[in-house]
Amino acid sequence: MTKKQISVMEWIGYAVGIAAILFTVFMIVFAVLR
Repeated sequence: MTKKQISVMEWIGYAVGIAAILFTVFMIVFAVLR
């Protein structure tokens, strides 16, 4: 992928993916530390 163009949908996809991962990690840590 040589093109520098990043579409809005790609940014949304990355944001959703990162948010889901962080949320999952947070819930696991919260459940363990409880």
